Amino acid sequence: MKRLRFVLIVLLVIGFAALVAFVLSPHHDPRLERLIGWHTRFGNLREAAIEREVVEAELASYGTELIPALRQELNSGSLWRTKFVSFVEAKSPTFFAESIAKKRFYSERRRELAALCLGRLGLSASIALPDMKRLAVTGGGNLGLTAEVALAMIAKQDPVVQRTALSALTSTSQPRRHFFMSRADEIWPGRVDLLIPGLNDHDESVRAAAVQSLGRADSSGSNAIPLLVSMLADPSPIVRPRAALALGMMAPDYAETAVASMMDQTRTNMTWTGDCAYVLYQTVGPGAKAALPALESDLSNTNMLVFHGDAAAALWRITGKMSPAIAGGLNTGLRLGVQRTQIRCLRIVKEIGPPAAGTIPELRRMTNHPLILIRRLASEGLESVEHTQTNHLNAL
Repeated sequence: MKRLRFVLIVLLVIGFAALVAFVLSPHHDPRLERLIGWHTRFGNLREAAIEREVVEAELASYGTELIPALRQELNSGSLWRTKFVSFVEAKSPTFFAESIAKKRFYSERRRELAALCLGRLGLSASIALPDMKRLAVTGGGNLGLTAEVALAMIAKQDPVVQRTALSALTSTSQPRRHFFMSRADEIWPGRVDLLIPGLNDHDESVRAAAVQSLGRADSSGSNAIPLLVSMLADPSPIVRPRAALALGMMAPDYAETAVASMMDQTRTNMTWTGDCAYVLYQTVGPGAKAALPALESDLSNTNMLVFHGDAAAALWRITGKMSPAIAGGLNTGLRLGVQRTQIRCLRIVKEIGPPAAGTIPELRRMTNHPLILIRRLASEGLESVEHTQTNHLNAL
């Protein structure tokens, strides 16, 4: 009898918790869903703002009008962090406890992305500084670190904030070093000197983050070239492909060295190489001729569909010649590729011009894309292909 009574009480508590959760569920600004809801609630990842430049384009279009909604998100989901809900979670059946844990995770992830968006708005989000300072202290985990990064992005003229952020790059905490090194080129644009110590870090994830940030610095990081060459033999499989990519992006004279190293990585370390190889081959163009057989093989392999767009783009950059296979690969990249692949393919199509006429249907479809950057790149590509075609016909 006592056991039955206990079960009934637990069920009543769970039912009450579910009712409270339903009533108190936050009402999210629909404009934010592509920016911070894609990881948690947004159903179509192809319409989500994931890549940094896509997020920045969306934020720029709204200006400061999203700041109140983003600040509200920083404080949302408090229900899932209460002792009462923790008690219910501990006493609930597994399926219900897992549902509560998932809700809490999603809520925290939204708060992290909201903080990062505010940081990317820079000085215009100064009104959110008290929120960031509070979360940097109380948030804990990734949320606290994200708040610290956002604080450094907004308060660029605050010497105390900047000093604290800079100290994170040499912190004794590996998660802290990695987190700040991953965002270093965004917090301190052009400060390549801040990335160099990370190349010698004893932790592979920090070295990988430093190399990746350095690659985005292009030729401004030329002082690091000797170190990058040595990192082609780094003991970590995470670091080696990123070092080859950074070397090729920063030092055209080392293109053949970078390509040879990357080709070796695709044979022995494909798990961690991913699309680094394609980006390198697209970057160095004719300097990647040695990779032509591998690229042609990838483009004809139906098991590599997700990479077809990048393989086709690399083939164009290397040979400068259009073919039905390359056109088909670009179309596949535009249609099926992940967001960064779509962006690269759109820029390649604009570069190719009239010979890329086979991509016109996909380009027209993408001019109606919900994301601003994708729409703009698709329109520019379509104009490059069609406008130049028209001029050529008129000349005839």
